[in-house]
Amino acid sequence: MESKPQLHVSAKYATQTKHGHNRRGNVAPEYWIWHSMIQRCHNQNNKQFGFYGGRGIAVCREWRESYSAFFSHIGHRPSPKYSIDRIDNDRGYEPGNVRWATSREQARNTRRARLIKHAGQELSIAEWSRKVGIGQDTLRGRINRGWPIETALSLPAEVTHGR
Repeated sequence: MESKPQLHVSAKYATQTKHGHNRRGNVAPEYWIWHSMIQRCHNQNNKQFGFYGGRGIAVCREWRESYSAFFSHIGHRPSPKYSIDRIDNDRGYEPGNVRWATSREQARNTRRARLIKHAGQELSIAEWSRKVGIGQDTLRGRINRGWPIETALSLPAEVTHGR
């Protein structure tokens, strides 16, 4: 079982109960998420800093200075399957640009995700793969080799283009 990172919680947060976040002496998961978000964006010693703060991603001042301000905007995490996600990955953590998202939703919302438009839908290769029943590697290979999208998505995996 993975243990939570050590965090020295100030007395202000350890005893705070007005918003229901002190659960029998435990700090709420939303607090850990808030803390981690600030660390990866503003602590150069954080292992993830290069992917966040190092490329200009920041937490807005209001949220950086107040967990309550952050929580009042984002609210409770719907379930442990959700984590914080930036809607526009080139913008920081700020009102209007964050949401709770599942890992599948987050995978679609990355700089690396390649979105394919077909038949009025825009889906990632992973989503198309699940939808049409063709492996991601097969689809990616077909598209990279220049296959028309309709053909790449419709031919069974055993069939090769032009044979």
